[in-house]
Amino acid sequence: MFRRKGDVDRAIQIHQNLLARPDLSRHDFLRIQIALAKDYFAIGLLDRAEKLLLEINQQNPPAEPRQKF
Repeated sequence: MFRRKGDVDRAIQIHQNLLARPDLSRHDFLRIQIALAKDYFAIGLLDRAEKLLLEINQQNPPAEPRQKF
């Protein structure tokens, strides 16, 4: 919501604070990391966004492609 309204700094702060919570499920943790990467992308921190997305990909590699018969 804050990112869409142009307050990206606040969005980053909120997402970083959420990531520091120890009680997050893996699903929520990944969703917040993706949101943080979008925040970084929105303000032009492309290197940080890329680094975070690469970390997400390493933690959660894509599924094997299905074979067609």
